[in-house]
Amino acid sequence: MRFWPVSLALMLAIPLGSAFAQHDPDEPPPVTRSPAPTPAPSATPSPSPTPVPTEADVTEQVPPEKAPPSPAEASVSWTALGAQAPQGTSVISVAFGLSGLPQASFHYAIADNLSLGVAGGFDFARYVPRGGFNAAASVAASLKGSYFLDETLHLGWRADVGFLIPEVPDFAIIIDLSANLLAPVNRQLFVGAGLHIPITIGIGNGAAFVWPILVGGVAEFRVLPPLSLFAEAMLGPAFNSADGVFVGARLMGGIAYRL
Repeated sequence: MRFWPVSLALMLAIPLGSAFAQHDPDEPPPVTRSPAPTPAPSATPSPSPTPVPTEADVTEQVPPEKAPPSPAEASVSWTALGAQAPQGTSVISVAFGLSGLPQASFHYAIADNLSLGVAGGFDFARYVPRGGFNAAASVAASLKGSYFLDETLHLGWRADVGFLIPEVPDFAIIIDLSANLLAPVNRQLFVGAGLHIPITIGIGNGAAFVWPILVGGVAEFRVLPPLSLFAEAMLGPAFNSADGVFVGARLMGGIAYRL
């Protein structure tokens, strides 16, 4: 029991030494860092309201409408003497006068500016009044076309090639070339100038070559959208290889209907 003081001293010395070994009194105590404060969540901005378009904004966004065509421009969808009917449609025309009683034609538009057809009739002077009444029948293949110089002014052309069976000569080949320049006065009336060259090549008894060059005025009146009345008045020299030069004329009036 005499060793208990020593034992007690040893028991106290061990923890005290350990404490002194862990902390040096000359060193500053360790700094304890507190955790950084968590930042408060930022407030989510509320979406700005979509502005309601005003009447002025709506007006600006709407594209301007195309101006309607003029009354004259709106009517040039077809003419009997000039512009051809739209593709896939047909035109029938019948004319009377010098020199046809009557002259008829049928054309089918294979394109907006091109038509194929046939023409025929009964001729009595072949555009030379001096020839008097000389009954003849004619049949020809016909080609018509048109070209617009601007939105309203248009040029129509036509070429017929066929044959004529008159009393004298025995047989004749015919080549009819024509062109009309038309301009609309209003939605119904068209006026212009025309050129017609009806060539006749006679074969057999009394053979001759006749070549009139006729110029003048033309007019067309639109009665209904598919129906037109037209007139042609042309004069000019008629060259005849057998008899010289005579006065030639084309004085015709007729009706045309678009199918």
